[in-house]
Amino acid sequence: MSASSYFDSQQSENKRSGFNSYREFSFFTRKRLLKIGSLQYMKCLMAILVINLLVFLYLMHAYNLFSIDQYLLSADGGLHFHRKDAQHFALAKEITVVIREFEDFENRVNETVRNFKWISPYMNVIVVSDDIPYPPLKLNFSQTVHFVNLQLHPMLTNPMDVLKGLIKTPYTIFVPDGINITKSKALLQAVRNIKTRQLIKALAIPVGNEKLNCPGMDVHLRSWSVDFTNFVGGEGMCDYVQGNHALLMLTSDLFELTSPFERPLYVSLYLQLTLRRWKTGIYTGDVFVPKTIFKDFRSEWKHKHLEELRLENTMRKFEIKKVSYDKQKVSYYGCTKDTERCFGTVINDMPDFLHKGKWTPPCCLKAIRETARHVFTMLNKCSARYWLEGGSLLGAARHKDIIPWDYDIDIGVYKEDLDKCEQFVTLAKRNSFTDEAGFHWEKATEGEFFRVHYSVVNRNHIDIFPFFPKSGIMTKNTWFKTHRQDTEFPEHYLKPMIKVEFIGINVSAPNNVRQFLEYKFGKGVIENPRFPNSDLVVGG
Repeated sequence: MSASSYFDSQQSENKRSGFNSYREFSFFTRKRLLKIGSLQYMKCLMAILVINLLVFLYLMHAYNLFSIDQYLLSADGGLHFHRKDAQHFALAKEITVVIREFEDFENRVNETVRNFKWISPYMNVIVVSDDIPYPPLKLNFSQTVHFVNLQLHPMLTNPMDVLKGLIKTPYTIFVPDGINITKSKALLQAVRNIKTRQLIKALAIPVGNEKLNCPGMDVHLRSWSVDFTNFVGGEGMCDYVQGNHALLMLTSDLFELTSPFERPLYVSLYLQLTLRRWKTGIYTGDVFVPKTIFKDFRSEWKHKHLEELRLENTMRKFEIKKVSYDKQKVSYYGCTKDTERCFGTVINDMPDFLHKGKWTPPCCLKAIRETARHVFTMLNKCSARYWLEGGSLLGAARHKDIIPWDYDIDIGVYKEDLDKCEQFVTLAKRNSFTDEAGFHWEKATEGEFFRVHYSVVNRNHIDIFPFFPKSGIMTKNTWFKTHRQDTEFPEHYLKPMIKVEFIGINVSAPNNVRQFLEYKFGKGVIENPRFPNSDLVVGG
C-alpha cells in the first residue's frame, strides 16, 4: 500500500471514529497517554513517601527519639518522658555535672563529657577552669555543655554569677577527669541515697573499686592550723574523704561556701564543709569506672607538682599555715627563713593577729623556737648563766612551750657573763652580724639588750636582757613601763637555778617558779591567762 493510500484510509478511519483530522487524533492520543502516566507517577511517588515514612519512624523508634508511646500527655497537657528517656530526663532535672579537676597539658575532658552526654543527652555538663586551657579543649558546646573561665575580666560577668545562672538543678556533682558512668540509673540511686540521709550534706561516690578512707579533720582558724587524725566517729559521717571519688551535694549548699571551686577541689571543699560542721557520707554503689589519664611518669610528676603548688596557694588563701597528718607529718605554709614574718611591727604590745582574734601563726612559733634553741645551745656552750624571763617562763609553766599568742621569747642573763660568749664580744664591736647558721644578732635600738632574729629577712626573734645584782636585787638598765612583769626581783630566785621543760628541751629557770611568776604578774597568773589589751580583741 502506498503512503497516500494509507493516509487516505486513516482519514476514513478517523472520520468513523469522530476525528476530523490526524492532528486531532494525535492530540487525543498524547493526552490519554499523559493521563495514564500521571496516575502511575503519583502512585509511585506515594509508595516512595510511605516507604520513607515507615523507615523514618522505625529509625526514630530504634534510637529512642520518637515513638507513639514514648511520650505521654499529662492531665495539664505537659509532656512526660517514658521508658529510657524517663531516666535520662529525671537525671537531667536532678543533677548538673561539673568537671573541675583536670590538667591542661594532658586530660580526657572531651571523653568524659561525651560519656555523660551519651548516658543522658539532656544532662547539663559544665567544665570549669582557672583560665582558658591550652591546648584548647575540643568540646562540642551546646545548650547543655558549657565552659566557665574563673579568671576575672573587667568586661565580663563575674564567673560565680555565671555558674549560679548555669546550675539550676537541685544537686551538683563534681566528677574527676577520666571517668565513665556505668548507667543513668546508678547515679539516680545515689541521688535517692543522699535524699534519705538527713545527717549528711555531701555524698562521696567511689570511682571503680577505690576504697575510700574517712580521716578526721580538725580546722582551727584561730591557730591557723588543720589536723588530720584517724577517724573515730560514726561510720559514714566523714569530715574528709581520701581516695578517687566524685562528690554530690545540694546546689544550694554549694553556693553557701566561700570558695566552692578552689583547687585542689576536695581539700578546699572538705575544709569549708568541716568549718560548717557539715558531714559527708560514703556511697557504696557502682557508678563510675576510671580511665588512665597520664601516659608517662613525667606527666604524672608534673601533675603532682602542680597539686602541691595549688595546695600551698589554697592554704595561704584560707590562712592555714600548718597542716599535721596524724601527728606524724607536718607541713608549713607560712613564713620561712627567706621570707618576712607573717605579721608587721607590734604596736602597744598588740600584734595585728591578736587584734583579729587569732594566735601567733605556727610558722612564726616554729621560727621563734628554732632561734631560741640555737641561743640556748650557745649560752650553755659558753657557760653563761641565763634563765627564762617574763611571759616565756609563764608559757613554760602553763604549756611547757611558748604562750600561743606570744610573739617572742625573753631570756635573762648575768651581765658579767657576756664576755664569756663570742657573740656578745662581737656585738661589743659592731651593731649586728649574721652567724654561720643564718641567725641575725643585733643590739636592740630600744635599749640596752640584745635581739637574735631568725634571719636578716625574717624578724621573728628572742630578746636577751643583761641583769646584774645590786644589794641582793637583780636589776638592769632598760625597763619597759608597759610591761607589768618588767621589774626587779630578789637574786635568791636564781640561787640556785633549776631546769624546766620548754620548747622540747630543758632550760634554766628561777627556782620556785610559781612564786617568782606571782611576784612579777600577781596571784593566780598561771591558772588565769589573759590577752594583752584583751578589750581590743575583735575576733575569735
